[in-house]
Amino acid sequence: MKYSTLNLGQIEALGNILGGEDNIVDILRGNIKVTLERVSFPVWMTVEIGGHPKEELVPLLERDGFFVSDWAKYMMRQDAFTTLPEQQKLKLARCKVRDLGFTERPTTAQLQQRVKERGGKLCPAELGPHLRRQLKDQRNGDIFWLVMEQIADSRGDPRVFELYRDDDGERWLDGSCVNPGVRWLLGHEVVFVLAN
Repeated sequence: MKYSTLNLGQIEALGNILGGEDNIVDILRGNIKVTLERVSFPVWMTVEIGGHPKEELVPLLERDGFFVSDWAKYMMRQDAFTTLPEQQKLKLARCKVRDLGFTERPTTAQLQQRVKERGGKLCPAELGPHLRRQLKDQRNGDIFWLVMEQIADSRGDPRVFELYRDDDGERWLDGSCVNPGVRWLLGHEVVFVLAN
């Protein structure tokens, strides 16, 4: 048997979850579509935020060899970007947009709402630079976005933090434009805060 670690009781329980024998037959015939969605998320990383005024964050990042785009710098100068005076630890989840139960590309508002529905919280803006500093071993070509309240750029376009390491090994903190009409690709990876 292909699933040798499952016992008959577990297989029967799965059949019950799917609605019994008639539904199973319809699923196998293609008459019923089954969509899987994760209802809880593991801790991907624990990060410390706070303890630094916002004016210190860009120099700290650059001193440690990280790159900060002009968009990210602009975001960090805005009133909407605040920092905590005391350090605090946050547990983070990371997943693909589709893992939040989407079968069609969501807007940013829909993505934020789904995170909250799944028991998560939006990232505080200051998580962007703190996570960039603490994620030293990000692999080349890796990219993800923070699910957060957007911060308007100089043109009024809403932005969120994007963290990536390019193919040359440069580790970036960037600000990605997420206009209301933008729809997230299901394969994009996002990070949000897990509720305690």
